[in-house]
Amino acid sequence: MDSTPNHALEELRSKRETARLGGGLKRQEAIRSSGRGTARDRIGLLLDEGSFLEVDTFVTHRTDDHNMFLHQTLGDGVVAGQGTIEGRRVYCFAQDFSVHGGSMGEMHALKIAKIVEMAERAKAPLIAMWDGGGQRAQDGVNALAGTGEMLDRLVQCSGRIPMISVVLGPVVGVSALAASLSDFTILGEEHGQLFLSSPLETPEVISGEVDAAGLGGANLHASRSGIASLIADDEEDACELAATLLSYLPDHNMADPPMLSTGDPITRLNETLQDIVPDNPNKPYDMVKVVEEVVDDGVFMELFPSYADNIIIGFARMNGSPVGVIGNQPKVLAGCLDIDASIKAARFIRTCDAFNIPLLTFEDVPGFLPGVVQEWGGIIRHGAKLLFAYAEATV
Repeated sequence: MDSTPNHALEELRSKRETARLGGGLKRQEAIRSSGRGTARDRIGLLLDEGSFLEVDTFVTHRTDDHNMFLHQTLGDGVVAGQGTIEGRRVYCFAQDFSVHGGSMGEMHALKIAKIVEMAERAKAPLIAMWDGGGQRAQDGVNALAGTGEMLDRLVQCSGRIPMISVVLGPVVGVSALAASLSDFTILGEEHGQLFLSSPLETPEVISGEVDAAGLGGANLHASRSGIASLIADDEEDACELAATLLSYLPDHNMADPPMLSTGDPITRLNETLQDIVPDNPNKPYDMVKVVEEVVDDGVFMELFPSYADNIIIGFARMNGSPVGVIGNQPKVLAGCLDIDASIKAARFIRTCDAFNIPLLTFEDVPGFLPGVVQEWGGIIRHGAKLLFAYAEATV
């Protein structure tokens, strides 16, 4: 009688150890040798030590086709749960590349959908760590059903709780779509890649015109597509950036942004602004330096710095309170607004409005950028969206 509870406890510990190994020690070591971390390594970097509480640790897929019953893996390729960042509760999940390449089967998707729903009900931020190869073909149509529910849950959270995606490996197909539903997306510079279609199916890659990094690498998404909010040097830097972003955001859309005490007095004079801003209106200057001079402690977290850089956006603090900063950048296109700049600013304004973050605008703009490309591309429509975002904002 006394040995029964001990046996059950030993069995539980054995299953937990098996789940911790994911797709196996050999595959995990191969991932680490490539310079990437495993799902649990990444969650350990993100959360406060010892705070992670995992859910659905022993979930497995229910597919018998294609001999999949021989490949049952506890957790089904995603580690999910809740923990704290600097004492603040968050929900998170990380795809495990060692299990079927991080591909998304039915139970994998439903597990993510469950943690997203838990975050929404608890009104707590969600951090998603993506590293997977899209839909799992072996699961067939059942995987599509699970994925549809997951995407629906993510959409329902938009504007209700802060969502941050961290892309630390090649992410293809539906996983890339899901990652882009978040409010902010951070890509790892070396390994972070986003593709809607596999590079193996892309004609330009097949013909050798462009490689995978040129098709969907971090620097491309930071400068051309405008998907990457920030680029991280490595996985530790990515987790630090996510935590810093979170420090400016409230837990949910009905809460106030977190205040921080500052030693920067509100009576401080900005005497150096006279040196930064030239007397000649035709002479360019750096608006980022102006912002850093005005905000608390000179700290400005610029977002999308390489995309549409004729306008700057980002977070800072004024007297300890988070503010969203928008400013024209006179040193690029004289600060003219074009299509990309209008989209960039309008989206940021609406995000700040959703999360009760006041807006601070630094304006030095000659107008909209003239030209056939802009007119044909719909500058009128996109410019109107920027106007609409400002007019609609309630902060």
